[in-house]
This record gives sequence, C-alpha cells and structure tokens, in this order.
Amino acid sequence: MLVVAGVLGLSLLGWAVDNVPPTSTATVAPAPNANGWNNTGVTVTITASDNPGGSGVQKIYY
Repeated sequence: MLVVAGVLGLSLLGWAVDNVPPTSTATVAPAPNANGWNNTGVTVTITASDNPGGSGVQKIYY
C-alpha cells in the first residue's frame, strides 16, 4: 500500500527474472596443427551472447 499526502493507493511492481545465464565462447585463429600446437602468433576472440529476452551481457572479464 502506498500513502502519499494522506491519499491511499495500491502500487503493483513487477519484473522479469532471467534464469538463463549468458554463454561465453573463446575461439583461436589460426587453429592449432594436428598435434594441438601453434608455432605462429594466435588471436583469441572472446564473444558472449544471451538468450532472446534475456538481460544481456554488459561486460566480459578474462
């Protein structure tokens, strides 16, 4: 119940709960050789995504 200057009123608040966590993926380029090694410089790209209607991804920490 909400009371403002002697006036009574009812205020309902609602919010959605996002129970599905976002996902993060790291990819490397170039891919490693058949033995699982790289002998050149490697670029690592980190991406994150959230489900449709989710609260989103603000930052990625690594």
